Amino acid sequence: MSSSACAGALEDGIAKFQAKQYSQANDILSPLADNGDMKAAKYIAFMYREGLGVEKDLLKACDYFEQASTENDGESIVYLGMCYLDGGGRRADIQKAYQLLREGSENGYYDALSLQASVAFQIGDYPSAFGYYVAAAKEGDMEAMLMIGAMYRDGLFVTQDYKRACEWFEKALPSKIPAVLHNYGDCLYFGLDRPVDKKGAYPYFKEAAHLGSEKAKSAAEAIYKELYETKD
Repeated sequence: MSSSACAGALEDGIAKFQAKQYSQANDILSPLADNGDMKAAKYIAFMYREGLGVEKDLLKACDYFEQASTENDGESIVYLGMCYLDGGGRRADIQKAYQLLREGSENGYYDALSLQASVAFQIGDYPSAFGYYVAAAKEGDMEAMLMIGAMYRDGLFVTQDYKRACEWFEKALPSKIPAVLHNYGDCLYFGLDRPVDKKGAYPYFKEAAHLGSEKAKSAAEAIYKELYETKD
């Protein structure tokens, strides 16, 4: 197949993928990928990763991501890094995963900043974790805001600062993440950065409990007994 024909087939295959005609996309892109087309390989990798038009196969997905990553495609490198996390398709190797996630961002893919931060946090690289969380938070990632708050609360890499911790928890409240609600409730209940407000804390614990947090449920029940149940 000539280069112009290959380019035309690649465009057709991508169009089929974008139209969610995955079986047809696979029929077109798979031969191209197997003949060394890196862009086709990335699309085939996503199809195997998600089971789109093919049976889900993480091992094959990882092989194709590895092929696609040889041209310094940041997105493929990040997804290859994910292959080395638990359940990612290859033998877990968190250090290798972290190396590839960082390499992916260095090659222009920034949509996995929160994941990079999480992996950095797991391996104890708190300075990098904090930096990645801040970058993700600037993009509106509220899980990252939660983690920044936790790092300020616990004094991990940064100087312990309850005021900043509670400010970050407050920023993340629209997410309705149970841990955010619980942590902000702690700010009010214990008066970490403001006067103690146990009544104000109760709704946050209650909502977190409603969303499945057992720890918040226990806290909400304790506050209710303390504030609202009639004492003999």
